[in-house]
Amino acid sequence: MSDKIKKQVILNLPYVILGLIATNLGEAWRLAEGADISEKLLALFGILPAAFQNPLPSFHPLDFLIGLACGAAFRIAVYLRGKNAKKYRHNVEYGSARWGTAADIAITNASSRDMILFIRIPPVVKIKRDTAVSQPCLSWKGAISRP
Repeated sequence: MSDKIKKQVILNLPYVILGLIATNLGEAWRLAEGADISEKLLALFGILPAAFQNPLPSFHPLDFLIGLACGAAFRIAVYLRGKNAKKYRHNVEYGSARWGTAADIAITNASSRDMILFIRIPPVVKIKRDTAVSQPCLSWKGAISRP
């Protein structure tokens, strides 16, 4: 077996296993009694434990079709999720970074005494407290004052 075929088999094996497990869902749907979809759904939840009691997949054509559809749908969902990944830059090597300029390096070479100047300290905020408030304040405009 060549490396290319072996890689494809290993990558698609989880989807095949999921499809074979999903054949039990098809078996439960086929065995559920009911004339319309609402009656079948109610009966499905009663039949579902019995269908999954047998660990082997069902090879009935309808069950196999449902398992194939579930495996393919899961594979397509994983493919689309990976294709729309917004965390990574497309067509750029992962982990690549731009080179720093002299201004970027100058900040790291500053002494620790100079680094304190780069820290932004938020202003102190005092909250007015009224003891005789009958209604809650719905706006912060009158509740906050700056010294």
